[in-house]
Amino acid sequence: MENYEYLIIFLDKLFNQGNMKFQTARTRKTAIKKVFGSSSYKNENIMTLDIDKVMREFKLNHHDEVKDDTINTYKSRIKRTIDDYIRIEKLGDKPKQEQTNEPIVVDKKITTVEVQCPIRDGDFIIDIKNLPINLNKDELNKVIEMIKLVTK
Repeated sequence: MENYEYLIIFLDKLFNQGNMKFQTARTRKTAIKKVFGSSSYKNENIMTLDIDKVMREFKLNHHDEVKDDTINTYKSRIKRTIDDYIRIEKLGDKPKQEQTNEPIVVDKKITTVEVQCPIRDGDFIIDIKNLPINLNKDELNKVIEMIKLVTK
């Protein structure tokens, strides 16, 4: 039987495999531990669990200590974890990569074209790097705006 501890193990696995950010795994685990830690549902099967009943019990036990917004956040995190657990562990779906601000590195050779654009002699030159050769109109306008900012 898969109780709430399986969800903790599952989140650790996702993080260790690089499929979940540390902060996401941590906040989900915190919600799960707080809700199930002293719950009468802690040994129940998560596959057949009524999350609304679990949250009602948690609210009754912590009504003075925990705000409704926090309870809703915990419920959402637990529900998403259970859904992910079923989708990945039971149905064999691949984990979805979380969005990061880090650039994606593609293993392909990029050809660089250097274009000289001598408009006039001056004291400085703007050297723009990593400009795609197939700019669309919006991207071109962004480049123009950046040049305007630099040359003020």
